[in-house]
Amino acid sequence: MKRLILSSGILVILAMAIVPSLLAQADPHHGSIIVDWAKEKTELSPLADVTTTALSLEKGSSFLRVLHPDGSATPRLVNGKIEMEVGNRTHRYYVKGTGTGEGLEYEIIYAVRPASDTEVLTLEVSDDLAFHYQPELTQEQKDKGWIRPDDVVGSYAIYWKDIIKNGEPPQKFGHIYRPNLVDANGQKVWVEMKIDEVAKTLTMTLPKAWMDSAAYPVTLK
Repeated sequence: MKRLILSSGILVILAMAIVPSLLAQADPHHGSIIVDWAKEKTELSPLADVTTTALSLEKGSSFLRVLHPDGSATPRLVNGKIEMEVGNRTHRYYVKGTGTGEGLEYEIIYAVRPASDTEVLTLEVSDDLAFHYQPELTQEQKDKGWIRPDDVVGSYAIYWKDIIKNGEPPQKFGHIYRPNLVDANGQKVWVEMKIDEVAKTLTMTLPKAWMDSAAYPVTLK
């Protein structure tokens, strides 16, 4: 993001900028943090008995759930942000932005250098949603004056497959912006992200040389 969801020693972000209000709450039945856009104000209110860092984004019957392989942890509310610490990683969720630019951000904070240079998250997605990769613009498109921000290059737009309104293209459910890494000294680098809709995974490739020389803690977002 930079608006939306995720995290773990690094920081991953998803952005849902389509609805001006979000409610994030813990779901004791499914052990996840739920975002419900049908509310009139933004709140973050985890329940004490929830012990997982799964995140569920829902609108009507459509949903996107994001799960990580770290195991479970008890969430806590810190300065309006949900945090869950699992070993050397802290998962953090919070609302960012206002109005139509509001979204839920998910970060992964690494206290020390992780053993792996890939971060793989599992996705559970309703059948009515599709991911659309946003590549860098071609030179021809740039010459025509088209603009694509750096955090949109390499990102994914999420659309409803079949909803057509007044002959317009399918409506947008949300957006997962390109993640980046930030170290303790403020040094930043972009992270390559790939979503496999068949395997239902979101994979982020962390640049090895940058991770080796970074000042920790490092945040993936």
